[in-house]
Parts: sequence; structure tokens; C-alpha cells
Amino acid sequence: MINEILKALRDLLQSTLNEYALQDGADHSALQGQAAHLENHFFPALKEKLQKVLTKSIDAKGLYIELMSLSPQVNLELFADQRGPLPLVPDAEEPDDKWITSTNSLQARLEAIYRTWIATMVERIAGRSDRTAGNPLRRIILSGDDVHLVRASLAELEQELNTALAEEIMNSVDMVDEDEIVPRSRQIAVDEINTQKAIIATSLIPEIKQRLERFLRSPQAADFDLTPLTMSLNSLIARVASYAGSAWLVLNKLQGFKSLREGKAVFWNIDPAAKSCSDCLAHANKEYKSYSDMLAATSNLFPGSPDLLCAPNCRCQLNIVG
Repeated sequence: MINEILKALRDLLQSTLNEYALQDGADHSALQGQAAHLENHFFPALKEKLQKVLTKSIDAKGLYIELMSLSPQVNLELFADQRGPLPLVPDAEEPDDKWITSTNSLQARLEAIYRTWIATMVERIAGRSDRTAGNPLRRIILSGDDVHLVRASLAELEQELNTALAEEIMNSVDMVDEDEIVPRSRQIAVDEINTQKAIIATSLIPEIKQRLERFLRSPQAADFDLTPLTMSLNSLIARVASYAGSAWLVLNKLQGFKSLREGKAVFWNIDPAAKSCSDCLAHANKEYKSYSDMLAATSNLFPGSPDLLCAPNCRCQLNIVG
């Protein structure tokens, strides 16, 4: 039974990868990294999880919780397409193309930072390797004087990502409030910046370090083959890109509070070209008398909300009506 479940899911994910591979401008290196990550890490973890839950009495909710613990490996590490133009809404402000441009720019910047870091990190490891000294690659992280190499490099990556996010999220305040000074807006931005810093520090950086350490314990490290390391790190590119969703979140939340200050209605605008989640489909394409009314009707969901099923890749936008 377990093997049948794994085969069905493997076929589905492989089909998705194949679809992306056929698209113009597809990053085949990242696709290969994704395939390797799914096969070497996700599926073994899923098999272990299934074996665990199927050997004990567990209800449907318990099974769902167990399996959802693996969802970030697929959700956040697949592909974060860039946002595109949204449809016009009658009597509403036009969808703001500046939002789309700035969020896509942030996404591209985050990807570029991480890709550059991968290339630099691999080059540093290769440069510090001495093929005549057994396996010095292993010592770069695990012991010896070279441990600072990885620590310093990860600290640099963390700082660069945090800086990019902070700059763009603070720009979101200016895009929505324009010349108006709204202390609450700036606090919303600062809170989201701190949230993203915590996510990067406690999730992304430890994951990268773990992958580096796992590689250095592998036979490939002993053979000085850095290809598996590059592929493993590449499989996190989409996760890094997805952090741009934090700017989209702030833009929409600030738009909601702006509508309250102006006493205007709001419209949850959905991108018809996106593969929208059930949350967005349930609440979008509707006008609400106020932002507060919308939150009450949607259980505090809004476009870009971190609680949406599609988070952090939501493509919807909140428009002010009237």
C-alpha cells in the first residue's frame, strides 16, 4: 500500500517537473536539483512517516497533521512563478502594476543573491580542497580551522537576504501610503521584516548547513565530486524566491488599512491566470463593504495572507472601491 501511494505521488510530481521543463526559460539545473531532492530526501521522509502512522491507530485528522509536516518540502521548494497583471474591477482602483513590478524585482533579487552564494560557496570549498590530504572537504565544516568558512559564508547570505527583504518591504509602505505618514503602516512592515528574519535564521540557514554537512559525509565528497552539493543547494532556490511573498502580504495588508481610513469598500481581485487555492477561490471576486467586513467574512484571510493555502505564493490583490 505504501509503495503504491509513493508511486502515485512520484508520478504526479515528475509530471509537474516535466511540464516546467518544457516552458521557455526553464532553469534545468534547478529542475534537476528538485528531482534529486525529492528522490533523496522527500520520498524517504514520506515513506518513514507513512510507516510510522500506519502502524498505529490514528484518525484522519492525525494523519493529515503528520503528512502536512512534510508539505514545506514540496510547497516552498517547487516553483515560484513571477506575478503578472490582474484584471480590472468596475468602480475600483486599477490594480497597481508597481506592486507587481516591485515584488517580482524582489523575487529576482533574492534568487540572484542565493545563486551567487551557491557558486561562491562551491568555489570556496573546491579551492580549500587538497586532494593529497585524504578528505579535507570533510573538515571544512565538521572540524579543524576551516569551520569559520561556512559560518562566515552563511552569515553573509543571511545578511544579504535580510537586507533585500527589509528594503523592499519598507518600500511597500511608500507605495501604498505615498506621502502620508502612518505609524501603524511602518509597524506592520517592521513586524513582517522581523518575521522573515526569524524564518531565515531558524529554517533556511539551518537547512542549508544541514545539506552541506550531509554532503561532506557522503562518498561524493571523498571523490571531490561537488555536483550533488550544487544540485542539493539549487533545490532551495524556489524557497528563497518565495520570501518575496512577504512584500506582497504587506502591500495588501496596508491597502486594507488604507481603505478603512478612507471609509471605502474593498474588492478581492484574483489573478485568472494563476492556479488559485481553494481559500482564494472561496473569497475572491467579491466586493466587501469594508476591510473589517471582509476579515470577518473570511476568518481574517486577505490577499497575500500567510494563512492562505497558497501562501506565500498568493497572486491576488486587494483593490479599493469607490
